[in-house]
Amino acid sequence: MKGNAEFRLVFADRVQKHFFNDGALTPKASAARWMKRANEVDRAIIAESARWGCFRRNPPYTRDRDWLTEQKRLLNSWFPQRTAIVLEQLRAAGLYPGTAAPVFTPCGGRITEDFKLSMSSPGGGTIYYTTNAVDPRVPYTGAIAPQALACSNAVPLRASVQVKARVLKDRIWSALTEAAFTNSPPAR
Repeated sequence: MKGNAEFRLVFADRVQKHFFNDGALTPKASAARWMKRANEVDRAIIAESARWGCFRRNPPYTRDRDWLTEQKRLLNSWFPQRTAIVLEQLRAAGLYPGTAAPVFTPCGGRITEDFKLSMSSPGGGTIYYTTNAVDPRVPYTGAIAPQALACSNAVPLRASVQVKARVLKDRIWSALTEAAFTNSPPAR
């Protein structure tokens, strides 16, 4: 599958979705999942350290000295760096393009009628976007979709809309950035 350019870009779209903008594999979301599981087994760790830690080493493994120290290391060192490391590994493997995806400010949410979406391209290139949930890139051909518009300024959004955008730089498309914007009164 890695040899198929279309598969690589679809894969990159999933990486973009989950590694950025509150995605499931951002450091914050990953650390939150870890802490949920860690809290579930917290009391059991005491029994496990008593059961297995005493004869494995001296001093024996303990929850307070070993488990909590490792938990702190993961939260402060491992999770904050891991997403960026894996992203670079995916780039090196040819599974994530070198062209940086566009950045939305903000990346979705509730909007007002005078809202303007700011899109930027950290690595340069032209941002193409749609507001009708169509990919700005035509699959398989790599052409610019007929509905796509080039972004040169902030984009006014008046109604609820799904925005999809990609950067095209040196004939290389970025992964897809997408977000939903809702124009509705806040719940009371």
